[in-house]
Amino acid sequence: MSGIKDKNFSDFNKEIIFGEGGAIVGAALISSIASHFTLNRTIIAQFAVIGSFVGGSSIFLLEKIKNKIRRKEPIFKSIIRDLEYFTPAAAVIGLTVGYPTLYYITKFLVKMKWHIFLSGAVAEICAFSLFLILINLYRLILVRKFKRDIA
Repeated sequence: MSGIKDKNFSDFNKEIIFGEGGAIVGAALISSIASHFTLNRTIIAQFAVIGSFVGGSSIFLLEKIKNKIRRKEPIFKSIIRDLEYFTPAAAVIGLTVGYPTLYYITKFLVKMKWHIFLSGAVAEICAFSLFLILINLYRLILVRKFKRDIA
């Protein structure tokens, strides 16, 4: 049983880390594109958040599907079940901690004259670090207290 939980923990964090790769690229790329249309740092920071969300959620979901196929689990049913528990927590953590951190750090770094792409990427890494810690605490509570796994 312990090995299964460890493998699920590993798969869960790989999915999040791959998603984070997509979020970093998305935040940096979309904020850079936005900077070609405006130099308004508020708008650039807003586009960093949008890019983070789109890039991160897309790659996270693709990695989750890959893991479900590898474990020979029913893809649609098990992903829906996992997302029923993951999505509300991820949304709350993202909206209250992750995205505000991304927004304000991007805005600050742009004000400090950092390169836009680098500003979006560094801010996303900071926001992700907080998200990763909090989502793993949530998963730990689900596993230990409610015997529910979301990997």
